[in-house]
Amino acid sequence: MNLPNLLVIDPEANYKNQMEELFPGKIDIDYVSNIKDAMGKCWERNYQLIMVETELPENEDAFAFIKKVRTRMPDVMFIILTKDGKMEDAVEAFQSGAIDFIAKPVNVKDILSILTKFQSLTSYGRMAYDVQAMVVEEKRSFILPTDFYLINIFLDDLMKMIQNFPSFDKAEIRGMRFSLYEMVVNAMEHGNLEITYEKKKNLLEEFIDYYDYLEAKSKEVPYKDRKVWFTYHYFNDRVSFTITDEGPGFDVSRVPSPRDAENIHNLNGRGILITKINMDEVNYNDRGNSVTLVKYLKR
Repeated sequence: MNLPNLLVIDPEANYKNQMEELFPGKIDIDYVSNIKDAMGKCWERNYQLIMVETELPENEDAFAFIKKVRTRMPDVMFIILTKDGKMEDAVEAFQSGAIDFIAKPVNVKDILSILTKFQSLTSYGRMAYDVQAMVVEEKRSFILPTDFYLINIFLDDLMKMIQNFPSFDKAEIRGMRFSLYEMVVNAMEHGNLEITYEKKKNLLEEFIDYYDYLEAKSKEVPYKDRKVWFTYHYFNDRVSFTITDEGPGFDVSRVPSPRDAENIHNLNGRGILITKINMDEVNYNDRGNSVTLVKYLKR
């Protein structure tokens, strides 16, 4: 894994030793306790990822800090550290452009999971298509095998196709990619492979190699021939994405909301929450095996 240069802003970074044990010699981490020290560090070093606590000494504003840093370092990504029950901080973090949040007390396994996601989200390219400025509508459809290693390659190419259309900005592209990643993973993992959230939780608690388990199951009958149908439809004022799997579907209303304090450590529904924050509409069909995401674009 290509790990980033990481800055942690947390007056109570009591997980520092665990971090260093988890990534011995593999990651460059700086720790500071306040925004003032963080600002000096940011201008000295080219950080790729910053973790920031929302409750800082002397009422320092973590979200104002994020906005200020992004004006000079637009490619840096942020993770919010929030106390239990402070779900409103997580929502505001996503709206500010953060890629995820971690509920305190910090579990270093959560950090490992998010660093894995960071690695998946840091490949962006640009293609200069002058003709795209004149396109008022485009629709494309794809059929994907249940192959988790394909997801990031596919999304990279998809972003290259659409990111130079008029009305897109970089923050919207990033948010859409986060959402699409979560929904395609859900379609393969929970849809085609029929792995329930409870089953996933039990597998992770058994400390098995979960990705090896997914790969092995994707080669079994009846799962090996299942596909994910992906369609995007661009207009000059919006873009929609429809993702459909071949699983049995699920009852969306029964997914617990991570916005509720008692569910803040529960992975169940986390991808749906991230998607609803980044997209303007998230609509499931009655069966629960197809979702359509809509993003309205600024003219």
